[in-house]
Amino acid sequence: MLNLEQMMEPERATVPSSNRKKETSMNDPRVYIGADISKAEIVWDVCGKTRTCPNQAKTLRGFLETLRKHVPGAQIVCEATGGFERPLLEACAQQLMPVSLVQPTRVRYHALASGILAKTDAEDAKVISDFGRCRTPVPRAQPSQEQRELTALQERRDQVRATLVSERNRLEMAETEFVRKLVAAAIRRCEKEVETIDKQIALLIASKEEWARKQERMTQVAGVGKGTANALLAYLPELGTLNDQQVAALCGVAPYNHDSGKQTGDRGIYGGRPSVRKALYMAALSAARCNHILSSFYQSLLKRGKLKKVALVAVMRKLVILLNRMIKNPDFALAQKPAGAGLS
Repeated sequence: MLNLEQMMEPERATVPSSNRKKETSMNDPRVYIGADISKAEIVWDVCGKTRTCPNQAKTLRGFLETLRKHVPGAQIVCEATGGFERPLLEACAQQLMPVSLVQPTRVRYHALASGILAKTDAEDAKVISDFGRCRTPVPRAQPSQEQRELTALQERRDQVRATLVSERNRLEMAETEFVRKLVAAAIRRCEKEVETIDKQIALLIASKEEWARKQERMTQVAGVGKGTANALLAYLPELGTLNDQQVAALCGVAPYNHDSGKQTGDRGIYGGRPSVRKALYMAALSAARCNHILSSFYQSLLKRGKLKKVALVAVMRKLVILLNRMIKNPDFALAQKPAGAGLS
């Protein structure tokens, strides 16, 4: 097990410096602890020393408890790893330990900018610590138990829905009657599981007044159904607390410039949460047809020569900004459709 008592003494007062570290305020009480996460283990950089521990909840709780005792002001910094970081995030939530979850590309670019070309687990942990000291990432808001449950249910629903699409495609290509029966049975199981998950999500949202109010508010917008509202509640709990630019960037629908000198490049979207963008895409498809304001906006972009996907992304951005404003401001009123106006 990690011997933090011996680990801290020499380096606690002065964090090791190198030619790749940015000067930070001497008054900053935070000590950034880098964690390089894999499925089996986590490699830590604690004040310049490297240690390894299993990526298991019980071990992580013990480590964080000892870390809190011997390193006042410690803040964990780790990369998003597609799910392997969840035991650490849950342990941090239980121990009330501040933790920042950052994009792996940001850390890698930081390493390259610092002239670090080698890539090992130990070196990655040091780079993550250095990234924390240089960039001072904001600690992640700790989700409640209900929020984690809703997110888990929505993720499982998306997984089963993806399997359902695959099985329906396989049913069309099945060559024998026996195989068709097997695939049909799998489809029925998936449909039943989706139905069960939907009921559980509905019960969970109904049990929390704030979620029920947000769901009812979002579904007032033509094109946004309960499925989209549930996905946003699960994957975008920050909705209603951000400004227009922040919510668009968080969803990955904010356009970024690609200009240099006299050359003006095409703007494009980058980053954000794919799960949110997927939910918004389906809602935008519907809104571009049945929402009188967004449909007019979509058609005006097409008339100006915009590609359909570009116009649809613009609708997605308008839609999430609208939903964010509606939840932030209870008095925000939707524009009424003029009498006799068509869908477009």
